[in-house]
Amino acid sequence: MDQQLFKTNRAAATLLIVETVLVFMPLIILGSAINWPASLGDPASIALPRLLENADAVRLGYLVYLTYSLLFWPLSYLTARVVDDGEGRLPILQIAAGFGAISALARGIGIVRWLGPIPIVAQIYVDAAGSVETQAAVSALFEGLNDYGGTIGELLGVNLLAGLWMLCVAIPMLQRPSFPRWLGGYGLIVSAALIGGAVAVLYGVDAGLLSTITVTMLHIWMLAMAVILLRRK
Repeated sequence: MDQQLFKTNRAAATLLIVETVLVFMPLIILGSAINWPASLGDPASIALPRLLENADAVRLGYLVYLTYSLLFWPLSYLTARVVDDGEGRLPILQIAAGFGAISALARGIGIVRWLGPIPIVAQIYVDAAGSVETQAAVSALFEGLNDYGGTIGELLGVNLLAGLWMLCVAIPMLQRPSFPRWLGGYGLIVSAALIGGAVAVLYGVDAGLLSTITVTMLHIWMLAMAVILLRRK
């Protein structure tokens, strides 16, 4: 293995491990502060005052989640490169890198709603205590922002685009003797689960549990990929 490919393998493995570890931080911080992610479906009357009461923890948790999400961009690019043996010439892997970049962007857009507009909406809601009309209007605005950001972040970023990235990585991996076939096959299963989760949401199915399972499956794949890359000489 040449030196450049060795460095690319190490960089990809490092990001895969960091991403696998970092995913637990929002669960710990936001879970203890606002019972996240179960609280994502709470109405404005519960969600908005609670956000203000735990503003510092919410900000920290979502900043960590934003970091985790944006790291998917270089991670997806480097993973595609190592599957292509560092060449970066196979078209399907170039497409994979594109899906990864757009996935990271969509995730970031979805998360920013909790760092920018929704805290402002929460403050307006609390300040309007006693005005039923104002709070009803603010509640509608909150629901709209939440649905819009959730569609971009979770449906597109976490599920559909990440699933397409996984698909474009797993297919050529099955043709590479330097990778075990089971890892490519498992990648296809993860891809199908992620894309299936997005389709389920489009048809109105509550895919909360499915999303948790598929994201867990994806991180198991990432960790296995990191171990394989670190063992390369």
